[in-house]
Amino acid sequence: MSSYDLIAITGVSRGLGSVLAQWFIDQGKTIAGCARSQQGIDELSARFPAPHSFRAVDVTSADDVRDWADSVVAQQGTPDLVICNASICNDASKRTWELSDEEFDQVLSVNINGTANVCRAFLPSMVERGSGTLIGLSSRAGRKGLANLAPYCAGKWAIEGLMRAIARELPDGMASIPMNPCDINTEMYRSNWPANAPSKPSPEEWVAIAGPYILGLDAQHSGESATVPLPGYVL
Repeated sequence: MSSYDLIAITGVSRGLGSVLAQWFIDQGKTIAGCARSQQGIDELSARFPAPHSFRAVDVTSADDVRDWADSVVAQQGTPDLVICNASICNDASKRTWELSDEEFDQVLSVNINGTANVCRAFLPSMVERGSGTLIGLSSRAGRKGLANLAPYCAGKWAIEGLMRAIARELPDGMASIPMNPCDINTEMYRSNWPANAPSKPSPEEWVAIAGPYILGLDAQHSGESATVPLPGYVL
């Protein structure tokens, strides 16, 4: 199991990001987290004071992300593990041509541009040190086409390509990995598939499997498409 002491996570105020932060802290890890919601960040900061840090960040803004990354490196050090979790989904009741331009663009901006911004902001210090792992959360939708999810699929497919391309640029000992978290009963999942949600694991059930799995990912997995090994999951 890899020794990831400082872990940066985006989208940390709710869903998978929230349970990952809690689980890693319970394992004695230090967290540098960001999310859009200032209220969520304030709540996390109150629950988990220093050495942890939390900041409101718009991942679609490269400048905002760079400011956050620079602050983390200056105050806490270079992360050992960066998890690009921040993600949104389009309205799955609409077909591709029925989505507004704004919604289509927003999903791509958050899901792929946001992931790229975070990777690009942290990579210089990680490469200079010569160690560290990047994980970009992909999806079932990043490995097969799903009706009514064109922008979400496009963004998640792009994450697969981005992380695998970065893997080819990194020095030995580092890793870039796209990871499918599988289907989880999160707020985002319930909003689009309420009938299916009760059959999916809760975030708390998920992290009991995903947490140890993530800590086991390292340089030997770089460039591979990883999938959290949930029992019974079929792509």
